[in-house]
Amino acid sequence: MGYPVSGTLGSGARTTIHQVTDRHGRTRALKHLMLRSERDRRCLEQMRHEHRLARRLDFPGLRRTHRLHLRRAPFRVVEAGLLMDLVEGEPLASAPTGETLPVIESFRQVGEALACLHRLGWVHADVKPTNIIVSSDGAVLIDLGQAARIGASKDRVQGTPGFLAPEQALRRPLTPGTDLHGFGAALYWVLTGRTIPTVIGSDGATDEHPSPPVPIAELRDDVPTGLIELVDRCIAPRVASRPSGMNEVLGILSVLRKERIRESHD
Repeated sequence: MGYPVSGTLGSGARTTIHQVTDRHGRTRALKHLMLRSERDRRCLEQMRHEHRLARRLDFPGLRRTHRLHLRRAPFRVVEAGLLMDLVEGEPLASAPTGETLPVIESFRQVGEALACLHRLGWVHADVKPTNIIVSSDGAVLIDLGQAARIGASKDRVQGTPGFLAPEQALRRPLTPGTDLHGFGAALYWVLTGRTIPTVIGSDGATDEHPSPPVPIAELRDDVPTGLIELVDRCIAPRVASRPSGMNEVLGILSVLRKERIRESHD
């Protein structure tokens, strides 16, 4: 793609993310894709989609993109590179189950990023620990490749078992409540190290009425009741049973944060 590479930041099933220097000397991240199969074509469409949305963003908790490079052979694209902000830190997926105050603070910042997306009329639709990067500067929500307009229905199931809202698995309209479910499932994972049972399981099998998750209180005795109640509401199977929106969630997290800070000073 023409950028000096100074390191590799990570890789997925189809892409590799490199640390590069752009033409102005700024350190960036480059998501790189070689197109060899139909699945790579779908990945390219997600990259195009992410760039159309993320290049217009201006919010510290959301990663912005800058340019999509395409290398073409006759009649087709054979290589793609998406130049993005470099987000330094560690994914929540690599972090051990932690103290509740830092968890509350990280998820408060993720909630603010989601609230921003919702105000713009979008649903992230893939909230999970691997898509949350935490550093000393705070938490950043990444990967908008599956984002959708509020009220849209997808032609195929997209999402990750363990974090997939029922309406996603059943290809029903997506709403901010869809992100609330992913938010709650990610919070459950960070607190317990476990995923919740979802309509589509890790083995690909479908169960429209999955078993409820193991209660957090049975796995930890140091999680505030208010936080447990918030998680339970967010992962409710019915959208109507979840919080009214991310602003309600942020209000609850703000109260819980103040309570934990006060307790730490007592």
